[in-house]
Amino acid sequence: MDDHATHVGSAALSDTVPGFVDERIGMVFAHWLAARAGQLVPRRDQISPAAIPACLPYVWIYRWLPERRSFRNVLAGEEINLAWSFSIRGKSMEELFGSDCDKLRQRWIDLIERPAIAYGRLTSELTQGRYKRAERLNLPLHDNDGNPYGILGITIYDFDRLHATATQIPPPLEVVIVPCSALPGAPAG
Repeated sequence: MDDHATHVGSAALSDTVPGFVDERIGMVFAHWLAARAGQLVPRRDQISPAAIPACLPYVWIYRWLPERRSFRNVLAGEEINLAWSFSIRGKSMEELFGSDCDKLRQRWIDLIERPAIAYGRLTSELTQGRYKRAERLNLPLHDNDGNPYGILGITIYDFDRLHATATQIPPPLEVVIVPCSALPGAPAG
């Protein structure tokens, strides 16, 4: 974490965007930044699939449902569905995230209300010595009226079999949250 980080729960609030490991994360972030067109958050219709074709298998969108204070998946690339082992399109976050839903819901509500972006990398154990690593970026979107639309995300999964003892497995890293007002090209307050 950098010197500009403040810890908030299991996340760290920072004014600096961390370095991305996978270049596709950076490509989606650069497109999202450009799509803002002078606003803190771009509108959903300002995100162009044609601008990020190599990233599309890893991209997903969850639509904000204010009446339920929840989110529903409306778009998931092929690699996302493969990681889940089924199509997640149309599924609510409650259906997908189970006991982790409340924590994730609060984080995503924070991202759309603050507004802010979230970046994280994690390693989780699957079965029989297999591990899933993920690098993820969450980006807020607005609708045409400037209200929260939902969360655009990209997740790069890596499934592997580690030949290491449990003490050599990298620990999960914290999520870093960066307010949109601290990002390059943000409109003056």
